Amino acid sequence: MKLKTALKKKGQLIKESNHFDMQLHKYNCVPVENAENRAYEPKESLAKWLEKVDELVDLKTKIYKANMPVFGKILRMAELKGVVKSFSRLDCHSGILTDESYPKANTYVSVISVKERDALIQKFEEEIAQLQDELDEYNSKAELE
Repeated sequence: MKLKTALKKKGQLIKESNHFDMQLHKYNCVPVENAENRAYEPKESLAKWLEKVDELVDLKTKIYKANMPVFGKILRMAELKGVVKSFSRLDCHSGILTDESYPKANTYVSVISVKERDALIQKFEEEIAQLQDELDEYNSKAELE
């Protein structure tokens, strides 16, 4: 199976696992008068849920092994996404600003300007896109063992 297909299957298994988990939690404890009319049997839901968990662990292990040659790229992309998210919140104001919680205006100065921040975000987003392209290419060719 191609890695690309395995990643899609992983998403499906997660969905199925969550579904059985939800069934178990929803129908395990019901009022006595509804006990005979449960839509799902909790012990069956539990068994199916644990079966999906086992399948998921097996598939994730295979995906992990197949990803070893590009693991550094995966980690870099994840970290860069965090950097972009943090940078997007970076306050870059400079000049006199009025703050409603204080009676007088304050003067602010930023080391990194809005333009510098935006340029860095763009640079990181371009690298993320490049890494994603490389990973998509790898995923379409790599086989699970």
